[in-house]
Amino acid sequence: MNRLRLLSGLFAATLVCVALPAAAMSQQATQPATQQTGATSKAAPNNKAGAFRVRVKQNGAYFVSIRAKAAPLTEVAAELSRRLKAPIVLSRVMEKQKVTLEFEDLPLESALQLIAPLPYVHYELQGGASPICREVFLNAYNEPAPVPKLENRNISFVMQGDTESMDPKENPLKVDYKNGRLTVKVKQQSLAAVLDRIANVLGVNLIMKQDTNDTVDLDFKEASLENAVSYFPPSVHLHVRKDIQRGSTVPLLVEFAN
Repeated sequence: MNRLRLLSGLFAATLVCVALPAAAMSQQATQPATQQTGATSKAAPNNKAGAFRVRVKQNGAYFVSIRAKAAPLTEVAAELSRRLKAPIVLSRVMEKQKVTLEFEDLPLESALQLIAPLPYVHYELQGGASPICREVFLNAYNEPAPVPKLENRNISFVMQGDTESMDPKENPLKVDYKNGRLTVKVKQQSLAAVLDRIANVLGVNLIMKQDTNDTVDLDFKEASLENAVSYFPPSVHLHVRKDIQRGSTVPLLVEFAN
């Protein structure tokens, strides 16, 4: 009987010795799963309300990527402004909004249409170059169109000759602007005089940092403002405000920046 009790005790001790390492191995096996869950939780804020990510690529044109979930538009716009290197102005209605967005590598204008009902962009156009984004305006419906801020610089231009008194058929400086289309026909005319006439027809100011004696020959008809500026030397810049939703463009300023 004593021998039987001794064997039973040894068997029980053996079971305990086997069970302890097995339990330790089981605890170690579950440890990596706990660490993996911890790594996932670090990425979780990207899916939380208020989180957002903004990216801008520029290869001539601007391409925008945004991922946001119930994020304040003021914060998203501030980051987009930083990456565009251009101010973004929110209307009184839009500055109170939160946005949920997810898109990648959209052209700037398409991206802005997903952000606000009525976006506007102030572009600086230059012959031989892609439009430069100078300002962005994000408006809601039934809000007044924004007024871009233009630099205050001294205006200086030179008029040469008297073309106003000539017969229209003989006028060497013909400029017309209708329905957003510009027509120019000039031959051996002062660039300064041509720019002055264009600014006058467009109803905007002409800014020249310095005078020029350059002459130009131009002949194009009913060109959009973006296409029209391509006929001029790179020293000629045209500022416009584009209504993205309606597809219309308003001239703001003609500038000679040699």
